[in-house]
Amino acid sequence: WRRYRRWYLRRHPVCACCGRPSEEVDHIEAVDGPDDPRFWEPANHQPLCHRCHSRKTATEEGGFGR
Repeated sequence: WRRYRRWYLRRHPVCACCGRPSEEVDHIEAVDGPDDPRFWEPANHQPLCHRCHSRKTATEEGGFGR
């Protein structure tokens, strides 16, 4: 994941929500871990800054500590 994350963020340097520099690769639709088929699906990824990623995670069903 670390290698993919670096690759993805180099190609998507701007947060999809606010336009700041991206820092996180977000799963648009929540996944249950690397064995979930949606985990590696590029269409399920979006670049987010840390602030937007934290906000999204906190407001999703289950929030932090899913």
